[in-house]
Amino acid sequence: MKTIYFYKDINAEFTAEKLRERSRMKGFEFIGVKVSDIKKIKGKAILIWGNGNKHQLSYYFDWPDKDEITKINIDQHTDSLLNHCEKGIKCWNHFYFSIIKEKRKGKIILPDYYKDQIYKLPLDYNKLDYLDPNNPIIEGNIQLTIDLDVIDSIPVLPVYLSYEGNGLSNEELYDIIYKLFNNSGELVRFDIGGICKNRNAWKATDLKEDAEIMKRIYSDKGYNKVIDIFEHLILEANEKMEKD
Repeated sequence: MKTIYFYKDINAEFTAEKLRERSRMKGFEFIGVKVSDIKKIKGKAILIWGNGNKHQLSYYFDWPDKDEITKINIDQHTDSLLNHCEKGIKCWNHFYFSIIKEKRKGKIILPDYYKDQIYKLPLDYNKLDYLDPNNPIIEGNIQLTIDLDVIDSIPVLPVYLSYEGNGLSNEELYDIIYKLFNNSGELVRFDIGGICKNRNAWKATDLKEDAEIMKRIYSDKGYNKVIDIFEHLILEANEKMEKD
């Protein structure tokens, strides 16, 4: 592979800039893209899409032959809200469009805490198909999308921040990916995002009551941690694509 596409906004550009500085990423070419470019990407590919409000870009990155793959969303949310679909493809419903509207095979992995919250919502989620994170087996090829708000205590958009042990640790996510990649066919597309470059965004929310915690999360150390996660997952995805 050795090519990483990134959406042209401040969050994805920041991620690409930080990844370029990593010694293990020196062999990669980073290419900035707009939505119209994403739709034209061919073959196996990797995409960084910015903060959580841009997760709908995964829809435009979908593998063109829907019968060949299962799309998997690892996230804090299902991104399958059935209301407000008349407003078009958004971060909160892109997976619904990919799976239900486009009639693709799809699976969702959510942390237990957030999965439990789903059943409390007055929405029809009966069509969602969850994948066991402890035994993620998929027959055939996969496309994987990851929103890093699934991980605890990293600098994502404050509205999506998990910092009370409700999400996954990075090691738990790595373990899921390791098992998934060893129990599936080819990985044809991999997209990832979730980072929030604005380290002061929490100050305009109720999170300001936890100022000391927020300062630790949205610190240089916090941003180094999330770039570590991007690096690890992208390298794993690239290796899987090249091996297959």
